Amino acid sequence: MMKVFSAREAVKQKQNVVFITEREVLQVKNGGFELTEVVPGIDIDRDTLDKMEFRSKISEDLKETGSIIFDISARMNLLETLSSDVEVQEASR
Repeated sequence: MMKVFSAREAVKQKQNVVFITEREVLQVKNGGFELTEVVPGIDIDRDTLDKMEFRSKISEDLKETGSIIFDISARMNLLETLSSDVEVQEASR
């Protein structure tokens, strides 16, 4: 049996639905899509909204994706970053 993802069903089950592309991050909110993050240097209208077959709201808190993920020579140190985030969360309890 083939399984297919349904954003509509996920929202009904109160799951957070996020679509991540090479240009942007979209979240399903209030029955529609909301553009929440874009890559650096992108023209939102030309490079994202004009290419969509649907309307998307633009978040009032629109963020830019951290440029470090595009730098091949950079070390993101994810293990250390994630570990320190967990330590900070545990310390604040």
